[in-house]
Amino acid sequence: MLVLGTTSYALFFRENLVLSKAEAKAKYSTAASHFMQWRDTEVHYTDEGQGVPVLMIHGFGGNFTNFDTLASIMKAKYRVIRVDLPGFGLSDLPEQNDSLTTLYRDFLSDLIDTLRIDSLYAVGNSLGGWMSWELAANKPDKVKGLVLLNSAGYELEKVKSNIGRMDLLDNTFARKLAERGLPVSLSMKNAQRLMTEWETPNPAGVAVNNALLNREGNLGNMITLANSGITPDTAKLTTIQCPTLVIWGKYDIIVPVAHVAKFTRDIPNTVAIVYDTCGHIPQIEYPHRVANDIETFLSAQ
Repeated sequence: MLVLGTTSYALFFRENLVLSKAEAKAKYSTAASHFMQWRDTEVHYTDEGQGVPVLMIHGFGGNFTNFDTLASIMKAKYRVIRVDLPGFGLSDLPEQNDSLTTLYRDFLSDLIDTLRIDSLYAVGNSLGGWMSWELAANKPDKVKGLVLLNSAGYELEKVKSNIGRMDLLDNTFARKLAERGLPVSLSMKNAQRLMTEWETPNPAGVAVNNALLNREGNLGNMITLANSGITPDTAKLTTIQCPTLVIWGKYDIIVPVAHVAKFTRDIPNTVAIVYDTCGHIPQIEYPHRVANDIETFLSAQ
C-alpha cells in the first residue's frame, strides 16, 4: 500500500509540466515559423531557403525541430518547409471524425495549395514517412521525388507493439498521467531507445521535444491518434510514380530494417541505403550524412 501510494503521488501530484499553447508558441516559434488557420484551429509550419520545395514531415511524438540540422544544411539549396502535423508540436488537433490518414492527407493538401506549390520533394520519418508516401500516391502531379526515413507502412500493429504498450494509451490512467506532462527523464530514455549504443542523445534536443510533447493538449492528442484504429493501405505504394530514396537505420527497434525490402519491392523506382550504426531517427542521428545522400539523390532527378 505504501509503494502504491508513493507511486500514485509521484504520478499525479508531481510538478505540472504542461506548457500553455501561448507559452509554447512564444518559446519555440522561430523566425521561419508561420501559423495557418485550418478547420477552426491553428497549425504551424516553417518555411525557409530558396529553390525547389522540400517538405519534411516528422514521426509520431515528434515535431518540426526533429529536422533542425537537416533543414539548416539543405536550405542553402532548397526551399525547406517543415510541418507540425495537427496534434503535435505547435499545431492544434481539430475536432473531426476523419481517419488519421484522411486528416493528414487533407492538411498536407491544403497546406500545399495555400503555399501555391506546383511541385515538391517529400521527406518523412516514421509516421511522417507514411504520410509522405500517401501524399506521393494521392498527388502524383505534385510530388516529384520521395525520401523515406525508417518509414511506417507495413505490419503497423507489430510496429505499435515495438513502440510500447499502445493498448494502455486509451484509458483513464494514461489520460490522468498526461494531465501533468511527461518528465524529461522519460523522454531521454525514449531517445536512447530509439538510437543505438554508438550514439548519445543531445540533451537540448530531447528537452525541446519533451517540452513540445507537454504543450497543452498534445499528450491527449497522441492518445487519441494512437487509438484511431487506421492502418496503411500499402497497395498504394505500387502506384507511386516518382523516384524514391529509402534510408534506414540497421538497428531500428521500432520499424525493422527488413521493411526496406518491402518498400523496394513495392515502389517501382526505388533505391535504398542502410546505415550500419543507426536506429530509428537517421535525420537526428546522422543529419549530415542524410543531407548528403538526399542531395545526391535529388540532384540526379
